[in-house]
Parts: sequence; C-alpha cells; structure tokens
Amino acid sequence: MSGHLHITVSSGGFEANDAGPIAMVTDDADALYDAIVASLEGIDFSNITRIRVTAADDGVVVLGVDGRPLRPIIWEHDESSVPDAGWCLKKHDESWWMRETGSLPTFRSMVTKLSWLHRSEPDIWARVARVCTPAQYVRWRLGRDTAGPIVASPDELASTGLWNTERDALSDAVTGLIDAERDWTGVLSTVRPVDSSVGSLYGVLVVL
Repeated sequence: MSGHLHITVSSGGFEANDAGPIAMVTDDADALYDAIVASLEGIDFSNITRIRVTAADDGVVVLGVDGRPLRPIIWEHDESSVPDAGWCLKKHDESWWMRETGSLPTFRSMVTKLSWLHRSEPDIWARVARVCTPAQYVRWRLGRDTAGPIVASPDELASTGLWNTERDALSDAVTGLIDAERDWTGVLSTVRPVDSSVGSLYGVLVVL
C-alpha cells in the first residue's frame, strides 16, 4: 500500500483501503473510532503520504464542552426527524430553502436532526457545544489535535441544510428556526479547503 490511506465511514461499518469493508453496526462514535484505529495496526505508514476520511453515510455527533459525545450517533437513515422536515417546509417554502441553503430539508439533513434533538432531548441539547458528522469526528480524533477545531470541507457543510453557500457562512435564518436563543458560534465544524491538513497520525498528515 502506498500513497493515500482513504478511510470511508458508514452506518454499516468502514473501509480503510485494503482493510475492509469491515461490518460494524454501532451508534457509538468512540467505538467506531477505536475500531478504525485497530484496523490500521500493522500498516506500514512509511509508505503513506496522506490520510483522508470521508463518509458513505452522514449523520450527527453532538459533543459537550469536553469534546466527548453526549449521546449516540443519529445516523442519516434515522427517520425520527420526518416531522421536523415537514415543519421546516411549513416555516419556509421550497424556493426559500433553495435560495438560503441550496437544498431542501429532509429527515436525512443535519438541520432537521438538530431540530428533532432540540425538541426531543432538551437536556442533551442544552449541553451541546459542537456538532459534526461521524466522519468529521473520526478525522478530528485521528489528527490528534483535539484541542483544535473540528473541520469540514465546503461540500460537507453545504449538505447540512444549515449553510448559506453564497455567503459561505452559517445561515442565521435557519439556526434561528431551530433555536433562536442559542449562541451558534463554533457549534458547526470550521470550513477549510479540500486537502487542508487537520493534524497527523504516526507522522502522516490527516487531510480533508
């Protein structure tokens, strides 16, 4: 194996080049991370120049101020937020959502899953400091710079339903729908260009 090590995260497990697909059905973000690290044992990292982590399935990981997950992963296929998608479309029509975020809210969108969390698990919601996808969480942990920000590519943020791509910024109008009283500063991942370094593992750069 040489060149890039590409790790793909999904709700059914993960792949890491020659290691996988490895079946692993879990909603524990730390267990997923630990299994991925274990799968890398024995790889000759002297031949690796970049480590990249992407997602086959999206989802939501919510973290407290200590950077630890507060609850299980809400995977993309979880349909709990179907009512929230309908509510979002009642608040604003399809043309508004397309102008504001470039996509329509569905139960798969981060925006509707956060709406569901806000109304269904208020105690957890009150403790949320950061929100990311499972792949972003694994990437952040692999980079060994957990004091730094969790980062995402522009495309990753554009898929959340929370991001205004024209302004390249979090949509205040959308976050205000979910929770107008919350300070959303630093809650979502920090946007960086593709190929940006986010840390290193065994001396190899972890990149977007």
